[in-house]
Amino acid sequence: MSSLLETPGSPTSKRERANRDAQFKFLSQRINKVEKNLGTINQRFQILATKMGRLKLRSENLAKAINDYADGESISIKGGLRGFVDCFLALQSHLQAHADHIESKVIEPFSRYTHTCRHMKEDLKIGFTSRDKLLAKEKQLERLKTKEPANKSKLLESDTNKIREDAEKQTKSLEEQMDNFEKGKIRDIKAGFTNYIHGAMHYHAKALEVLTLADQYIANINEEEDMEEFRNVIQANSLSPRLDIMKAHSTASLNATDTHGRIEDDEEEYDDD
Repeated sequence: MSSLLETPGSPTSKRERANRDAQFKFLSQRINKVEKNLGTINQRFQILATKMGRLKLRSENLAKAINDYADGESISIKGGLRGFVDCFLALQSHLQAHADHIESKVIEPFSRYTHTCRHMKEDLKIGFTSRDKLLAKEKQLERLKTKEPANKSKLLESDTNKIREDAEKQTKSLEEQMDNFEKGKIRDIKAGFTNYIHGAMHYHAKALEVLTLADQYIANINEEEDMEEFRNVIQANSLSPRLDIMKAHSTASLNATDTHGRIEDDEEEYDDD
């Protein structure tokens, strides 16, 4: 970094000034690139996490629809579908946890770079302003040495040395800041993407576990039991009208017998009279 931010110590040529201008441009573009691209990446992660969160309500609606249907089905199908719904909702909970993990471990660290990059650009501008001020003083000193008395040159040289000391301190501080910025950027990029990968691995491991259980619930739906229950219901429904008819005939017969008995009793009483 010191080669990029070397403090001028003598009058510089136009080529040297151009080189330092190129340094400032390079560093500025580098900071801008980090700010822009990490901002875009962060925004995309935010969209991803938001969409994961929205799936929860839709998943609950789907689960309700499945449960409503299961209520009217056979015992085997009802048990399988309700087990599936439990697994399905558990899967959505794991997905929400993954979204929360992205928010705290990926999005939040990357979002700090908006402030960090803005601060670095301000410090970079201050550092190179000090450098330009020193360059101007050195030029002024060089011209004065050829035109003015020595005492004036010494005064300006003393002032120039003071500015040089300030510029050197500013340059050293800027070098350290740029080093820390680059190191921090590398660490944060590694940490952010590693956190996402580990979170995704955890989610998919849980998803595999839950989906395996859901698969077992569906596989345990017994077709033979379901068909037997279905046929029993059909048979029961088909016998019901016959039972009603038989019951009606039986009632009618009983009524007729009772009526006939009463008539015979009346006739016997009449004969006795």
